[in-house]
Amino acid sequence: MDSPSKQISLMSRDSDLCRFWADTYGLIADSNKTIYAGNIIDEHGYDFLFKKIQKNIFEDNVTQILIDISTIQFNPYLFYDLKKNNNLQIIVLAIDDEMKFSWISATLATLADLVITSDFTSVMRYRQSGINAHFLPLPVYIPDELPLKNDKLQQNISFIGRKAKDKPSREIYLNVLEKETNASIFGNQGSETKNFLSTEEMYSIFSNSLVNLNFTGITVNIKSDNILFERIRGMKLRPFEIYAAGGVCISEYSISLAKCFKDGEEIIFFNNPKEMLEKIYYYLDHREEAERIAAAGRSKVIKNYSSEATAANLKDILNKSIKFVGKDLFEMPQKLSVSPSFAVSFVELTFGKIIDLFLSSKFRECIKDFLYILRFLKCFLNENGLILTI
Repeated sequence: MDSPSKQISLMSRDSDLCRFWADTYGLIADSNKTIYAGNIIDEHGYDFLFKKIQKNIFEDNVTQILIDISTIQFNPYLFYDLKKNNNLQIIVLAIDDEMKFSWISATLATLADLVITSDFTSVMRYRQSGINAHFLPLPVYIPDELPLKNDKLQQNISFIGRKAKDKPSREIYLNVLEKETNASIFGNQGSETKNFLSTEEMYSIFSNSLVNLNFTGITVNIKSDNILFERIRGMKLRPFEIYAAGGVCISEYSISLAKCFKDGEEIIFFNNPKEMLEKIYYYLDHREEAERIAAAGRSKVIKNYSSEATAANLKDILNKSIKFVGKDLFEMPQKLSVSPSFAVSFVELTFGKIIDLFLSSKFRECIKDFLYILRFLKCFLNENGLILTI
């Protein structure tokens, strides 16, 4: 089957990564239009965003929508009706399932014909519920030429990322690093901060470091009744970026990463601070081994995780998934379900944006978004009853 010819990519926000991902996934279609939802919501509100999407679907004869669900920005009831009324195929891009599976992904997956997730362990959780889900790591930017080696920039041990209370396992490792090594830690906290590193700057650090570290503990700033929640290890893009830059990665273990790279051949895994230090010192003393692993890791990334490779894999998954359009894996018609935790977050976030619009004197947008919330609550009430809604 040929891929759908007209696609809309709904990305969470305009950024280098989101633009790159949208361009990659757009390769599966003859034409692709990208909409950066968060930026439009900030300026005009939720109702404006939805009407813009409706208009684009009608004017461009869109047949497929890819939705980045890393944040709560989309009313599932309206999108479910949009899907049915326009005969759309919906692909959900679940980026942070390790942390957001129950909170966000599980709800929006119920309106999707295909879920692609970068968390290997979530695939079976989806499939147990009849959701057509597949493991597909995010694409990686691969420069045409490796960053130049620069003796002035050379570091023995490098890590790029935040040290923060919401990343407790990472904080433990970084405390050990600061105490026991001369590691260079570069905090990368977003483009609006002074600590922000561009892609070129990051890749230069990766290339000029003898070893680069990666940690896989998830952020824990949301409450969970699961007593094992803080032990979950996630899929990070950092090792892929390190190899794209020609560096070598020593990483905390993750099941998802282990499905992408072979330990000791294409990546170096550790499971505790003691093992981390042992492997750092070993590969600092055995540079040829580290360089072989770096070369093997880069070869794997170029072959399997480039834009072109990711788009080809997604197109293959789509062709195999056509029989599940509008149905689940059990051959039953799709049924949208919205969890109470999703509903609470959706209402809270929408009200927060309404306040921002009010403070910006955008009163018409405030009223429209208030009615937007009421429509959501009416649908949730019809689905779940008065007591759960209250």
